[in-house]
Amino acid sequence: MLALRHRAEHLEQRLQLAEANCTLRSPRRDAFARVLARLLRGQPVRVAVVGGSAAAGAGGCGYNATFDALLVLRLNALLAEAERATAKPLGRLVRMNAAQGGTSSLWAAALAEALPSRRAHLLLWEYAINDHAVALEAAARGGAPEPAASLRFMLEVWLRRALSSRPPPALLLAYLWDKQACLPLLCLALLPLPPAAARLPPAAAFKPGNRALCRRRPVPSSAFDAQREVLARYAPHSGGFAALNAAGYASRAGGAGLCPLIADSYFHPSAAGHLLLSELLEALLLRALLPPPAAPPPAAAADAPLPACGWPLPRAPAAAADGVSAALAALLAAPSPPPHALLAWQPQASSWAGAPPPPALRLRGAPPAARLFAKAERTRADRKWMWLVPACGRNASLQLELPAAAAALSYFAMASPGAAVRHSLDGAPIEFRTARGSVLERSWGYLASWHLLDGAAAGGAAGGSRVWSLCAETVPNARCIGWRCGLEFKMPMRTAAVGWFIALVA
Repeated sequence: MLALRHRAEHLEQRLQLAEANCTLRSPRRDAFARVLARLLRGQPVRVAVVGGSAAAGAGGCGYNATFDALLVLRLNALLAEAERATAKPLGRLVRMNAAQGGTSSLWAAALAEALPSRRAHLLLWEYAINDHAVALEAAARGGAPEPAASLRFMLEVWLRRALSSRPPPALLLAYLWDKQACLPLLCLALLPLPPAAARLPPAAAFKPGNRALCRRRPVPSSAFDAQREVLARYAPHSGGFAALNAAGYASRAGGAGLCPLIADSYFHPSAAGHLLLSELLEALLLRALLPPPAAPPPAAAADAPLPACGWPLPRAPAAAADGVSAALAALLAAPSPPPHALLAWQPQASSWAGAPPPPALRLRGAPPAARLFAKAERTRADRKWMWLVPACGRNASLQLELPAAAAALSYFAMASPGAAVRHSLDGAPIEFRTARGSVLERSWGYLASWHLLDGAAAGGAAGGSRVWSLCAETVPNARCIGWRCGLEFKMPMRTAAVGWFIALVA
């Protein structure tokens, strides 16, 4: 304890985090007390990391040099030092990073059952960069009426899912900075922006040619400001959380600003950025773990029930005619069981502490072949394993058994030129439609396509499970132009692969 306290005091004095006014903490800290108690008993503490490409190692730093990796490395070294000084065994932090580039708070909530976050003692969420980007893009293209409302909706869905664990984990939230509202060329196509999009100021433009704007003060943090209201609402209902606004810290008087903290003329942190973020989070975490010297130990408190949803899915008028977004809004707002999810890379999750949780969605038969359709940057954590979708014909298909109460289905797949994914439910063809008129439409394909099951079909004819089948059909006369064929992942012609499945239940 003494070594931890000395480190906390050193960081507080050097970083002057309290004076920067860029943090937010809940009044309760019993979840952090449970973390500290595990460490003092010599037990491991599982630290689950979810977030976007910044937490996955984009920008050239690599998976093992991100802010969360540095945080865990430094705290474990501190615990080892304390262990030698006291001759008392202490626990260690075990890092489980499941960050995925381009993902939002809504994605992390929808796939929570398949991510290591469900078994975490401490949950670290690098959030809001992608929430901000998809909310602004949806508003700019008329896909959502209010960017701030979309931001609050996404964070509330994630908070409700994270706090549904019993006991709830300690939450450490790392907000970095806003992503720019639109790329320079896209701005010409999107302007003039509707009034709703103008309510959130565009973030600093980090693309080549506009890098000088990273010197702008204050560093934009409109997403943190918009979502702060959600954190305040759920503060009494959490076991404890601490949130960092890195943009606010970079804007402090006398600071070096944002330019040294970004790596790739965009928004990913540089090595200096990851180092600073890790130190800020370390100071914030130690402050939450260690009570003031004169403070009594926290009394055991019952977990307060979560309040009713305060921010439903915002929808544009076009969503009324479409119907998909309205149905999803009702499902996400209802006190229903958590979404069922299955990730293709779960077999590769053996490096996480403990065995991977049993999938809520079950494959029928042996798993198909898995391939790594990866980005060129080998040091990123979000290089995706995907299941190959069998070619249609000879009764070949990838089959999943759905829960009896399944009400909506979604998936993420990639298909190269010459291939298309065909879906069926109990042998009957089904189609997936875009959730128009909401922020889901602008989720970069991750949560855009859905199939709704009506009440009669949702439980199957006999009230049992149903079978969702996928196969890859050949598209004639397709051509592949360019060495990447226009895809983010390199894939051969006439190939389809799927990364995850989601089923919302009624």
